[in-house]
Amino acid sequence: MRRGGRAGSSNSGFASSTFEAIHRSTGQQRLQILQVEEQEALFVGDAVPSEASWSSLRYLLVAPVLQDGARTRDVYLPAGTWVNAWRSIEYRPADGSFHVRRARVERGERALTVAAPLEELPMFIRAGAVLPLLPADVDTLSGYGSAPGLVHATDREDRRTLLAFPHGRSRSALGPGEWVDSAAGRGRWTLSLHGRRSRTYELEASLATLAAPFRPCSVTLGGRRLATDAWSWSPSSRRLTARFTTRSGRLAVRACGR
Repeated sequence: MRRGGRAGSSNSGFASSTFEAIHRSTGQQRLQILQVEEQEALFVGDAVPSEASWSSLRYLLVAPVLQDGARTRDVYLPAGTWVNAWRSIEYRPADGSFHVRRARVERGERALTVAAPLEELPMFIRAGAVLPLLPADVDTLSGYGSAPGLVHATDREDRRTLLAFPHGRSRSALGPGEWVDSAAGRGRWTLSLHGRRSRTYELEASLATLAAPFRPCSVTLGGRRLATDAWSWSPSSRRLTARFTTRSGRLAVRACGR
């Protein structure tokens, strides 16, 4: 089975009312995207009409390789701006975590041929997406099991990792009854979280996906500046990282001179 196969949904049918998780499997590690509602889950678009690409979110387009032995895949990208996921996200096998790196951006409304090695499922992220992940040390979504060191998803309800690719305005699900709004403008990006409980968030955002990328000089939460050791900026990768705790609040990132 190719790395990137789907597992762990709450219903064996693809169009279930709610997916509990979508996994990118790499040994025992997983990329987990939580609580996908049905209206966001059905998208078909492909350069080959007889072969369906499928999307786990309205922000993800995944193109399974259906031809035996193929190492490339023809994919049609719908209108908009897209990010080549595995050229823009780094997987670290030492701890099973995923991290944003300099984004590779692709324009939509065109077909392209992408690499499809055995260990990689071609996937694109629509610019504007905010992807919520469980912490990398979570072993299971199930409530069953009590082996020493076993970490359940419920053990980490107070933590989330956010991988963000800001562009324009968008809304993404965080969980049942929870969401995050992303709004990008010239020299400014805001992330408004609407949660049902307080959590510590580890944010990694690629500002390379902005229509007008900028260098951030300040990050505030609810109008108060984050401490300088609570956020960082990498000019080479155009990656912003931040750590903050909130239930519902607005994180604002501003360019120098704004």
